Formats: sequence, structure tokens, C-alpha cells
Amino acid sequence: MDGVLIDSESTSVRDDYAFSVEIFGKEITDELGDPMGFGVAEVHKRAVALGATIDKELYLQKRDERAKLIYDRADIIEGSDRLVAYLIDNGYKLGVVSATQRKWIDYVLAKLHFREKFEVVISVN
Repeated sequence: MDGVLIDSESTSVRDDYAFSVEIFGKEITDELGDPMGFGVAEVHKRAVALGATIDKELYLQKRDERAKLIYDRADIIEGSDRLVAYLIDNGYKLGVVSATQRKWIDYVLAKLHFREKFEVVISVN
């Protein structure tokens, strides 16, 4: 979904470091390195192993708040509507399969005028 339907990565990359420093502190953030590709629970687990003390539920709440802001600001990938139309016109059935949380997928789907074309949505949860 990210990078295919919505350009959330360029939006989030700009200030992920600052967010991580706010949550975990600079030292732990630097030790963590780039979290791209890790799920939010795995990032928290790794940060705790490095000494972070933030409660998992509070961390997840802050990530959810941040995800909403990112998806609200992110642009839909140019041409995705044409691709969807082409695939539908050529008999393909469409779905979204993502390691992203379902509520985050719903943030994105709400922005798509062609969201009803997806017959199935499968998420990490």
C-alpha cells in the first residue's frame, strides 16, 4: 500500500527521526537506525531492548496518532487511478494486502475515489 497507492514514505521520512527522538531519546534512536520495514511492535521491542522505557500501549497510541497525520498529508500515487481502471477493464480482481494495521489502511482507502474497486482488504491484524 505505502509507495504503491499512497506516497506516505516521503511524508514520514522527513520527520521520523524527530518523532523517534521525542519518544525514545536521541541515543536509542541512533542505535535503532532506520526502522523502515519493521512493524511498530518490533520497533518498540527493539527500542526497549536498547533501554527505552515508554509503555507499549502509549507508544502504539502515539504511532496511531502519527500515522493519521502522515496519511492525511500524503499524496495518492500519480497514475494509480489509471492503473486500477486498466486492471478492472482487463478482468482483474483487486485487493489490498498489507503489513500495515487495518485502521491505517482505512485512512488511505478513505482518500481513494476508487476504493470500492477493492474486493478484499487483508492487513497484519
